[in-house]
Amino acid sequence: MDGIKNCRIKFLVMHHPISWMHESEQPVLEQLIADHFDFVLYGHEHLPRFSSVSGNFGDIKFVPAGCSYAGRTPENPRYTNAYNFGVVDLKTEDGSIYHRHWQEERDRWTTDDRYWPEGVARFLIQKHILPSNKGYIFDALRSYKPFHSKRPAKKAEITLTHTPITIEGQEFLEATVRYKLQLHPGDAEEYTFRTITNKRMTEHASEKVREQAFSVVSMLPKPTSASKDENADHRILGSVELSGKSATIEYHYRMLETQFGVWFFTLGRFTDNVRFQLKRADGYEYEFLPLGGFRNLRPDKDGLLSFESLESEGGHLPGQGYMVQWYRK
Repeated sequence: MDGIKNCRIKFLVMHHPISWMHESEQPVLEQLIADHFDFVLYGHEHLPRFSSVSGNFGDIKFVPAGCSYAGRTPENPRYTNAYNFGVVDLKTEDGSIYHRHWQEERDRWTTDDRYWPEGVARFLIQKHILPSNKGYIFDALRSYKPFHSKRPAKKAEITLTHTPITIEGQEFLEATVRYKLQLHPGDAEEYTFRTITNKRMTEHASEKVREQAFSVVSMLPKPTSASKDENADHRILGSVELSGKSATIEYHYRMLETQFGVWFFTLGRFTDNVRFQLKRADGYEYEFLPLGGFRNLRPDKDGLLSFESLESEGGHLPGQGYMVQWYRK
């Protein structure tokens, strides 16, 4: 082991899996492997599989080798012609195992998405976790548990347009907001539209201001119910039943804002890609702040109708979002 003790990431290659060893030897082997290696590559089972095992002995990634030829039509469909290859990012210490299996009907190798989204098993190399931090890691995972069974979004598009408007001699900004959310297929669900309105406008002394404080332009699909939340009267609600097929949600509304204000959006589910567009009002300065670990990006001019555009890929978590702050020059 001395020859590899200073290596950042260590691989062990075995012919048999640990489970094939004598029962009394398995705990000893697990401890030895956990002390010295990060990955175990093994064969013999020839099953399309990847597992990350955590226990009192440490954290180990087990990567079995498939069999590129096990008979053209094996009796057991799980025991199939398959192979995989992996990639590890040495900078971030995360990686992916790409799974492929033989598709006899089409006479070619294809992505094995039977067990992994898009045929990719992703992992982190957990090497140096302080004992006092393990509780926080568990709490972080638990905070996302409500979203585990909620289908993710392919893309969220949010557009904010500011237009100066004068009402009874007072200057305001009319904010036009458009949300477009493209959902992956999944379980049927009830989707709820929610928006935080500006209470300084909805409770303004001027009746004309109150009348223009908030208005829904459209909700697609059309909600079966639309009402205020009695526990939070600054929220407007509507809900619609969605089937398990791919779905697109669109929500378009207008609201009044003051000359100095803040607006933000946060994601309500795991989301693959986020696009945010902004059209500034003349005579105003704007500042931007990512929320909840959102990518620290800034909108750039895209040359279309004076809009600025920010696009972020790579997967986003519920609660992440973006904040816009403005003030009169």
